[in-house]
Amino acid sequence: MQYSDEVLKFFELDRTKLNLPEIVPSASTTKYGAFAAGELTGVKITGVLGDQHAALVGQKGFKPGYVAILYQSPRRC
Repeated sequence: MQYSDEVLKFFELDRTKLNLPEIVPSASTTKYGAFAAGELTGVKITGVLGDQHAALVGQKGFKPGYVAILYQSPRRC
């Protein structure tokens, strides 16, 4: 739950000159705020999921040992 001094040093970043965001748990009743508009106005946001985690939940992978692996094939533009 903190920034790595080793990594900051590797990238030659000075912590005192940066405005780094606070690192928070992915589930919190106080860190994410609430919806500001629409039908959910005022409802608290109490957690966040990254892409892989969200996919696992979407596939009902709730038991220990379940995994989700996502691949995106290259696309021509």
